[in-house]
Amino acid sequence: MSILDQAFVSSFVASESVQQADLVVGLMGLTDEDHIALPLTKAYEGLKQTYPDLNSVIVYCASESFEKTRKAFLELPSPVPKIFLGTKAYDTSRVHSLINLMTLAKNLEAKGIVTIDTNLSTVKRTWIGRLLGPILNNQAEMTAPFYHSLKFDTPVANLLAYPLFRSVFGRRLRQPFATDRAFGPQLNDIFLSYDRWPFDRPFVETEMTMNILAISHKARICQSFMANPRCGSVLPPLNPSSRDLFIDVCGSLFNLIAQYPDFWLKNSRSRPTPVIGTDLQPPLTLPRKLAPMTEFLDSSRSFAQENRKFFSDIFNAQFDPVFDCLLTQDANCLTIDPKTWATVIFQSALKWPKITIGDRQMLLDCLASVFFGRFITFVREAAGLTLSQVEALTEEEARVFESQKHLLTSGWL
Repeated sequence: MSILDQAFVSSFVASESVQQADLVVGLMGLTDEDHIALPLTKAYEGLKQTYPDLNSVIVYCASESFEKTRKAFLELPSPVPKIFLGTKAYDTSRVHSLINLMTLAKNLEAKGIVTIDTNLSTVKRTWIGRLLGPILNNQAEMTAPFYHSLKFDTPVANLLAYPLFRSVFGRRLRQPFATDRAFGPQLNDIFLSYDRWPFDRPFVETEMTMNILAISHKARICQSFMANPRCGSVLPPLNPSSRDLFIDVCGSLFNLIAQYPDFWLKNSRSRPTPVIGTDLQPPLTLPRKLAPMTEFLDSSRSFAQENRKFFSDIFNAQFDPVFDCLLTQDANCLTIDPKTWATVIFQSALKWPKITIGDRQMLLDCLASVFFGRFITFVREAAGLTLSQVEALTEEEARVFESQKHLLTSGWL
């Protein structure tokens, strides 16, 4: 089996001949050679434990420049055949890797395709069955993860991606920018026929594009309850470096809003997405280690002070009180409520197509400061609440976004 004639493939190395595979597991990422063993082991354990009678293959998708990783991957023992699928050495875009994987899966006549983010340190063997099960049982054409997390994990998902994606694109997906997913051959064909993949953008934009394509083609989608990949034995503290993820996700969502108005303008309400596998045990209720709120506030203030004039000018001073709050209130008093946060986001989405690339970056810097202010408020609101109560807060956040969507639709029209 070879797909070396494909434009994005520079190398194809198989541990053994593979002519057909019912299941294809794609290990996506830029993992170095010291960490590839974990996702590989969990992938073949999951396949052998859950689907021992089906033909499977594990594919590592990465830039050809990761020569040590390729060697380590191919040398590691595995009861499941392995393929290293390399993109051109100068290209580290996971979009190319994704297209390579989907093309290979089509050639192998796969019934189910899984993508796993190898950069996560706590991949579980159970993820394979939880993601593939609904596809093989004809319950869904795509499975997205519903991470069962500690209450202050994934703030970018809880306070931005979930409420904004839900309110605009009309589908309730708790982790809309997750790499971990499964899909069947029909959706694979739809993905392969798409010709507007964002090759020069963060991969989170591709992940959300896949969701939009599935929704717009009326594919059956479900979510599978999965242990949060960030709930390992070592709990790294959240810290202001979350700014980078926020900027990637927020910019990607604004791009998609600008790209698909004909689709989202038709959505008058959001639809729930079924969640399966809710028998998963809750995570350990260890206290979440957070960086001191003063660190978040200091990070917010430095950017807020630097970009205040730009933000005031672009919005004609509409949000000056928000920046006044960021610059003058301490962490115990600072309050940015969900309605204010949603209003800032929707008004920014309206500005996005009309401003330059340089101004877009400045806008994202400003919004990241407001995001930290919203997160500080959220942490204070959620203090002492149970996990289920915090989930209710997140749902209320999303409902507030839906109630404010009219700002986007009326402004766009």
